[in-house]
Amino acid sequence: MSNSLTALIPRIVARGLLSLRETAILPRLVNSSLGAEAGRHGDVITVPVSRSMTATDVVPSHQAK
Repeated sequence: MSNSLTALIPRIVARGLLSLRETAILPRLVNSSLGAEAGRHGDVITVPVSRSMTATDVVPSHQAK
C-alpha cells in the first residue's frame, strides 16, 4: 500500500467545502427581500440608503506613560 493521498484528495476537498459552506456568514447577511420586486421587466427597485455620517477622531481614554 502506498502513502499517496491522490485518491483521498476529492473527499478531503468536499468535506472542507462543506465545512466552509456551513460557517459562511456573508450569504446570510445579504438582503434578499427585494427578490420579488425584480421579477418583472421594467420594474424599479428602490433601495434605501442610510443617512450620511461624519467622521470623528478616535481619542484613547488612557495613555500609558
